[in-house]
Amino acid sequence: MTDDDPLTPGEIRRSLKRLEDEDRSLAERITRVAAEMLPVKLWDAEHRALGDKVDRQERAAEERQRRIDKAIEDLQKDFKDMRDDQEQRSAVTWQKVLGLVVALATIAGVIVTLIGQTKGIK
Repeated sequence: MTDDDPLTPGEIRRSLKRLEDEDRSLAERITRVAAEMLPVKLWDAEHRALGDKVDRQERAAEERQRRIDKAIEDLQKDFKDMRDDQEQRSAVTWQKVLGLVVALATIAGVIVTLIGQTKGIK
């Protein structure tokens, strides 16, 4: 077919029909792809929400870590206080035992002295 040959109405109609079908097919494909795509605004909103959630989780984790560290410090202080109290009680106990031994020795010395003065030790 040359350029100077006139197209028949049937050829023109078929060409137009083919172009319309291709155009309709392309429009349907674009519509399908667009339907499957995520809108930028929605993606941005979800991305921002996810970032906010991560920030909240990080702040919560930092707060939990501070509470745990404080609890550990408090426990260490309590253990130190308990050890100090136990050592102090231990020292008091030894002082009591030593005082009791000295008191018994003094009483024994007084008894021996009294017996020696009253009857005489033979």
